[in-house]
Amino acid sequence: MSKVDQSSAPALLNIRSMPTNTALQFSTDITDPVVFNQDFCRFELQPKGFLHPNSQIVLSVKHDGATRAFPYVNVGLFSLIQRAVLKTSTGRTICSTEDLNQMMGCESMLVSNSANKEREQYKTGRQIAYESVYKVGANSRVSQTDALGYGIANGKEYNEDATHGRGGGVGVHEVGTSVQDALLSANESTFAISLNDLFPYLKSGNQLPLYMMPSVLIELYWQPVATKGTRLSAPKAGANVQWEIKRPQIFADYLFYGGDFMEQYRQKNSNLTFNYVDYRLSKNSQTQAQAVNSVRNIGGNGMVVSKVLCAYEHAHADPHKHLIGVYNAKAPSFALDNQSPPVATKQRQELKANLFVNSRFLYPQTVGNPATHFHHLIGSQGSPAFVSRDHYSGEGGGLSGVNVGKFESKEPSTDLRGTQFWQGHKLLGVDRVDSRGIDLHMAMPLADSVHTQRAWLEVLRYATLVDGEFNCYFA
Repeated sequence: MSKVDQSSAPALLNIRSMPTNTALQFSTDITDPVVFNQDFCRFELQPKGFLHPNSQIVLSVKHDGATRAFPYVNVGLFSLIQRAVLKTSTGRTICSTEDLNQMMGCESMLVSNSANKEREQYKTGRQIAYESVYKVGANSRVSQTDALGYGIANGKEYNEDATHGRGGGVGVHEVGTSVQDALLSANESTFAISLNDLFPYLKSGNQLPLYMMPSVLIELYWQPVATKGTRLSAPKAGANVQWEIKRPQIFADYLFYGGDFMEQYRQKNSNLTFNYVDYRLSKNSQTQAQAVNSVRNIGGNGMVVSKVLCAYEHAHADPHKHLIGVYNAKAPSFALDNQSPPVATKQRQELKANLFVNSRFLYPQTVGNPATHFHHLIGSQGSPAFVSRDHYSGEGGGLSGVNVGKFESKEPSTDLRGTQFWQGHKLLGVDRVDSRGIDLHMAMPLADSVHTQRAWLEVLRYATLVDGEFNCYFA
C-alpha cells in the first residue's frame, strides 16, 4: 500500500501554520479623572487603538466611623453611580443611563450564585448568593440535619452564638453570619466596575475605534450625599451617615493590531455604522391610592423600543439599615381580611400590568400571576434570573426566619422577601412606536406610603463615524 502524497491531499488535511500579520497587542493605561468631586467624575480616554469593553473603573469608599458599613448585597458598589454617560468631546452622547444604580438591581439577578460568591462580592461588592441554613451548636433544640431555610451565601460559615449576626442578647441564640471583612468600609478596599456593565454599547461587544474618533469621555454622576444612607449598608449605624468616595481611576485597555492593519482598517472604513441599544427612563411618585389603578404615558414615541423594564421602589426612612436599601423592586402587599381594623393575611395580592402601544394592548389579557410576570421578565432579559420565589414575589417560605440565618443582624425573611419584583415586557411585533407613545397600565396593591414607579425603555440607536466625525441617532 503506497503512502498518500501530502501534496495531493485535500487542503483541510494540510495542517500547517497560516501566514498572518494581525498580531494583537494590549496596552493598559491607569488614568486619573480630569474632574472629580463627590457629585461628579469625568475621565478622558486616549485617542489610540480600540477600547476593550472590559476596561475597569476602580474606586473605594472612605471609612467615616460608621459601624460595619458594607456594599448593598444586591447592587454592591453600583449604588454609588446614579447616572453613567459615554460621550465624545464634541458633545455627542453615545449612551446615557439614568438611575443606573436602581436598574442594576434587576441586572444583578442575572449573575449566578457561584459568580456572586466567588467573584462579584470581591470585585463589585455584590453578594446575593443563597445556601441552606441549618441549626447548629449545643443549644439546638431541633434537628441539626434539616435545613430551616436558606440565607445569603458569602463563603463564611453560619454559627450559633448569643450575639451572632450583630444582634440578639443574653440568652438569645441566633444562627447567623456576617459580611466578609474585605467588604467592610473600615478596610477601604478597592472595587472594580467594568465599563460593559455601565454602557450597553460596550456590553454588546462593540470596540470603539478610539484612534479614528474624537476624544471619548466617561462621566459618572454619583448618588447624592444629601440622600442619606443610600451609598452603603450599615444596619447598626446612626441615621445621618454619609460615605465619601475616594479618588477613582480607570484601568483602560487599548487593543492594537500589528503591521499596517489599523491604517488599512481606517482607510477601508471611512464610513462606519454601529447599531446598539440605550435606555430612556420615565418615573414618578405614587401614593397608595394612585397605585391602585395607574395609567401613565412613558414615552417612546417615534422610537424603536425593544423592551420595557418596570419596578416600584419603596423608600425606607433609613435605607442603610437594610441589606438592599432603596435598591428594591417592591412586590404587592398582603391581602386584608374583613376584620375591623383589617388584618393582613398570608396571601399576596396581584400586580395587574399591561402595555398599550400602537393602538393595541401588548397582552390579550392583563398579566397578574407572579409566575407569568417572572416568565416575561426572563424572556425580555434573554437570560435566567437567579432569584428565589420569596425574594422575587414574596411568596413561599424558604427564606430563613427569626433568629435563623441572620446576616449582619438582618433577617432575610423580612429584609429580602418581595424586594426584587421586576417586570420585563418584550415588545414583539412592534416595529416603531407611533406618535402616541406607550401607556403603562399597572394596578399595584401597596402599603400606605409613597413609592417611586420607574420604567426604562430599551431603544434602538445607531452611530456613524464618517471621516473622523462621530454622530448618534435614534433608529
